[in-house]
Amino acid sequence: EFRRVLFRSCRLFHSITGKSPIAYLNYYRIECACSKLISDKDQSITDIAYSCGFNDLSYFIKTFRKYKNTTPNKYIKSYFELTNK
Repeated sequence: EFRRVLFRSCRLFHSITGKSPIAYLNYYRIECACSKLISDKDQSITDIAYSCGFNDLSYFIKTFRKYKNTTPNKYIKSYFELTNK
């Protein structure tokens, strides 16, 4: 019974968001990290990863690259080059 309810809940979630619950959570965490990477210049990438819910830096970088097609360091660098800040 529990599996069936869980499966239906995941299907409903996917039909609303277009993502699985885990994919949505990772997407949300990466968006959180992007915001902090730009606004919290004094904070390390590791600290930002942990504050956004990632417990493993290499997994954070791998997931960041999956969603943003770049590394956190390159993301920061390109942002500030584009905005001249």
